[in-house]
Parts: sequence; C-alpha cells; structure tokens
Amino acid sequence: MFRTLRAALLITGTDLKRRLRSRSFVIQAFVGPLVLATVISAAFAGGFGVDVTVGLVTEDDSGLATALERRLVSGTADGVEVVPVADRRAARRAIADEDIGAAIVIPAGFEASLAGPSPMSVDLMTDDGSVVSGAVARAVANAFVARVNAGRLAAIALVAAGQPVPDAAALQDVDLPIALDQVAAGDEISPAASVGPGMGLLFLFLTVGLVARSLLEERRQRVLDRIRVAPVSSRALLLGKALGVVVIGCVSLFTLWGATTVLLGADWGDPLGVVALIVAASAMVAGLSGLVAALAATEQSADLIATMFAFVFGILGGSLVPLSELPDGLLRLSMLTPNGWVLRGFADLSAGGGHLADVLPEIGVLMIWTVVGGGIGAALLPRRLVAR
Repeated sequence: MFRTLRAALLITGTDLKRRLRSRSFVIQAFVGPLVLATVISAAFAGGFGVDVTVGLVTEDDSGLATALERRLVSGTADGVEVVPVADRRAARRAIADEDIGAAIVIPAGFEASLAGPSPMSVDLMTDDGSVVSGAVARAVANAFVARVNAGRLAAIALVAAGQPVPDAAALQDVDLPIALDQVAAGDEISPAASVGPGMGLLFLFLTVGLVARSLLEERRQRVLDRIRVAPVSSRALLLGKALGVVVIGCVSLFTLWGATTVLLGADWGDPLGVVALIVAASAMVAGLSGLVAALAATEQSADLIATMFAFVFGILGGSLVPLSELPDGLLRLSMLTPNGWVLRGFADLSAGGGHLADVLPEIGVLMIWTVVGGGIGAALLPRRLVAR
C-alpha cells in the first residue's frame, strides 16, 4: 500500500510539472475562469433581481408566535414578501403551485419548549426548484432562531443574577427585531460570488479531456509500458493521475475564490463549507476524468467527449446562466448534473448564510459521482491502456 501511494505521488508530481509548463493549460485552468467571471460579473453589476414569496405557518398559538407573525407579515423589503398560510398541507400545495417559494413553520408548543433543555426547531419547507426562495426562507428562520436563543440566554443570565424574568404578558409585547432584506446578487451577494464558481467548474470540465488525452498519448508512445517496468501498478498509475486532477481543481478554484474575493468583493460564504465543496467538486471532476478516459477510443474523441460534458453540464447545471435565472424545466434538470449540486451548495453558503453542515447533502451527491465515474475508469482503463 505504501509503495502504491509513493508511486502515485511521484506520478502526480511529474504530471503536474509537465502541465504547468503548458501555457494553454495555465490559461484554461486559471486565467480563463477569472477573466470570464469578471466579464459576466460586470454584465450583471446591477444584480439578479428576484421576487421571493415565503409562506408562514403558525401552529403555535402563543404570544411569541403571534408577535413573530405580526412582525414578519407586516415587514417590508424590496422583492421579499412573507404571507400567512393556514397549515402545512396548504403550504405544500402553495409551493407545488408556485404561489410561494418556501415556507417557515412554527410548530405547536414552540414557546412552551423554550423553557426546557431541548427547545423545538422551526421547520422549513422548500422546493428543490426554488433555490433562491429556499435560501431566503432559511436566512429568515436562522435569524429568528438566533433571536430566540439570545432571549433564552438573557433569561438565564437574569435568573443567575437573582433578577426576575419578565412575565409572559410582557414578553408578548416585545417587538421582535427581525428585518427582511432583499437577498440577491449586487447587494449582499455580489455577482462574482454567483458566477465565479460556475465559471470555475465550466473550465475544469474542459480540462477533463486532458487526462484521457494524456493517458492515450502515453499508451501510443509506449510510455505506460516503460512506467510499468519500474514496476508501477495500474492502480498507482490511475491514482496518480486522479490526484493530479484533484490538485489542479483545488488550486484553480482556490485561486478563483481568492481573486474574486480580493478584486471583485465576492463573498462565497462560510470558509469551511467553501473548502469542503471545492475539494468535493475537484474529486468529482477527477472521477469524470476516469470515465471520459474509459469511454474515449482516441485522443480526439477524448476532447470531444470532454467538451460535450462541459457544455451540456454547463447549460443544464447553471454554470453558464445562474440557477435563479433558469426556467423551471432546466432548473429541475440541473438536479441531474454534478455542477448543479455544487452551485446549489455555494448558493446555500453565500445567499442562505449556511455552514459546512448545510452542504453535506451536496457533498454526498458529489462523492457518488466521484465513486461511479472513478469506479468505471478503474475497472476499464487497465485493460485499455495496454499498448497496441
């Protein structure tokens, strides 16, 4: 195992040195995404205007729930509206009919549970096709939960100091300081934070064909046969190539993240979540590289398949057009693309104020793509890479 890993790392280092000497690769992996993200960000400098309607289901008849409903429904914000909904069933129907994009549910017994050690959670109902509405609803719910937790902490501090806790009647009259703001690119969310990840993924998909081309070229030139004489197993060879793709993907996306943050003022969200998504996305691209290499018969077909993946996934997955701007049909199809899941994760981090735990489902889907693509490549490539 140690020998295999050592050989794989040696192959990775050699492969990276060779690629970095290529100007076309540097332009494709680093310069291109940054330039295109800058151009598109400038084109959408006014922001991606959205109108979001969020439903509010109040199952709890307590004073706290009533005060929350009064504050949210009467609150005003450009493009954001909160409307009362009778119950969960009505909320599901309204979401299905696209009357609302998401719904916040205050469960029965919510206020009473705050006095115990395990308070109830505020529920969130969303639709996978309404990414922006779900992010707005999540942000509002998180703000409310944070406010409630602050109130519980204040009550505990008063009791610890020997002071009386305000009675229920007084708490009902408290005006909850919850404000609704438009959440859209060009305001809290810069266009670069929305476009940057998509451009980075698009160009990474274009590099997928380089792995297949490299393997096929080395097979034609019998370089792989000389490597095996070392001896180096097929497993070490494929692992080394895959690690090279992961490193390139991480460096490319990290460079884009840093450049858009410093130069364009983008905020991609929670750093831990961003790092995890970048690593998962790079691993997914490595898995697809193995799949393309297994499907391609010639170096030219490898380029063709990689280009097809890049633009089909780019159109359907939201890399070329932001997810919030896609029509409903394409928005649903984006769930079938790996970059669609990546961009949903970045939307949760940047627009919804999410953290690492919030993007674990997206990371899980990316790992499935990695395992399936890499597994097919690992099964088929050793036999196909024997020199003819």
